[in-house]
Amino acid sequence: MKNMKKLIFAFLALASIMSNAQDLESLTYEQANNYDDFINLKKGKLNSYTAIDGTILNIGDTIVLGEPSGGEGSYYSSFVLGDQMSKSTGGLGGFINDSKEDDGAVYLPKKYKHQKATIVKMKYEHDGSKKKPIVVRVSIDPVHGSFGMNKRATTHNIDETMELSELIHRSTPIDREYAIKLLKESKEELDLGILTEEEFGKRKEYLLDIIRGE
Repeated sequence: MKNMKKLIFAFLALASIMSNAQDLESLTYEQANNYDDFINLKKGKLNSYTAIDGTILNIGDTIVLGEPSGGEGSYYSSFVLGDQMSKSTGGLGGFINDSKEDDGAVYLPKKYKHQKATIVKMKYEHDGSKKKPIVVRVSIDPVHGSFGMNKRATTHNIDETMELSELIHRSTPIDREYAIKLLKESKEELDLGILTEEEFGKRKEYLLDIIRGE
């Protein structure tokens, strides 16, 4: 009987958590930071997000990992190894807090720079209380194998990640100087056999348009 009561209580608690979920088709940085908009939001899954720099991120999109900004040669400011959102939104405890040096989190090492990955999950939640703006979390799955022992990596504030240029997306606005750098690195990847002629050609065409100001 006691076990049955515990089971019923657990079910009701889980149902209560799930009822607080508010899945959205899309969200913008402006909505996430405008009080009149975010005060009416709870937390939930997200299919599309327009980041602070205008980048439009969608589930299933391919991204490229940029230059890590961490002092230890890792993505210390953004990506934590593992799917850190598995217990959020209808799960058992909400989002894991942004990672600090002493929290035992394992950050994505710099060896994955320029690794392609797919956006597999996006979720949003208030950054603390309901009266605080929304932050968007993104989980990525590497295209070429796992991130070491982990299949995925998670960033707990996609806008901060975009500002640090640690994530590059085809819709991310980039300047001429950075486009030149990417073109040089792409040529090296072609010479090493990492990129095919076709892949390099498409990337070169895109980057040359930016370099020429077209």
